[in-house]
Amino acid sequence: MQRSAGKLVFSPSDLIKFMESEYITWMDRFDLEHPGIAERDPESETDKILQARGIAHEAEHLAQLRAAGREIIDISDSDDRFAATILSMQSGADIIYQGAFRDDAIDDARGSSDEPGDAWRRPYTNPSDGFPHTFLGYADFLQRVPGASALGDYHYEPWDTKLALNEKPHFLIQLSCYADLLALIQGVTPKRVHIVLGDKRVRSFRT
Repeated sequence: MQRSAGKLVFSPSDLIKFMESEYITWMDRFDLEHPGIAERDPESETDKILQARGIAHEAEHLAQLRAAGREIIDISDSDDRFAATILSMQSGADIIYQGAFRDDAIDDARGSSDEPGDAWRRPYTNPSDGFPHTFLGYADFLQRVPGASALGDYHYEPWDTKLALNEKPHFLIQLSCYADLLALIQGVTPKRVHIVLGDKRVRSFRT
């Protein structure tokens, strides 16, 4: 949970936390609005080791894609990753590494729409509810697949790398959020989402 330009900014991780415990979300909000009063638990050595292993697993999958000759656009160091993601999708890149989505940044990059049927494109942000907020996500990989969309005769599906040896429900919640945010850009919801598990098996799921 963050605050930016007068809005609360939520991520799939915030949604997963809320489903696990509303109290965690309440404390995150309290800490955001009253910094320094509550003290967060320090990061454990186990957490640090798992984080390092997760980064290595992701880097290994990226290296495998490059070794296979796949065209990859890396936007992890872009000044505006949200705009860079949209531009890379519009260019038809084969694979986009570290794609970023933020629903209130989409109109800035592609132009806003006043079409009557456009309301479905805002599943997270509703200015009329009196609670200004937005939703963002960062996908490890976006892969181009055949299928008509607002981009042309192709669209994108999200892939994430996970250390776990089996899929978990919160992985699918996270990827479903990415699928919704992708739909805002490409006009169609990805038919599938994908997880690269710790033993390199790929598990795919219909949205």
